[in-house]
Amino acid sequence: MDFMNLTQQTKSPDDLSEALAECKAFAKRGHILANDAVSLLNRVVNNVSEKLQSEIINLQVKNNIQMNLKKQ
Repeated sequence: MDFMNLTQQTKSPDDLSEALAECKAFAKRGHILANDAVSLLNRVVNNVSEKLQSEIINLQVKNNIQMNLKKQ
């Protein structure tokens, strides 16, 4: 590509302002989407943690029952 082609591709200040405004809008939308994804991930992790804790308690109770039955 020669110098003439590069100078013809140069954008005007208005084009640059529009491009920056568009970038800002996309960045803002990306930030919102990322925050939504983090919130969803937090809810999923909390839900799974609660279920795991419940299963651990259930297993401990069953284990205690079996231990008591063996003692009898």
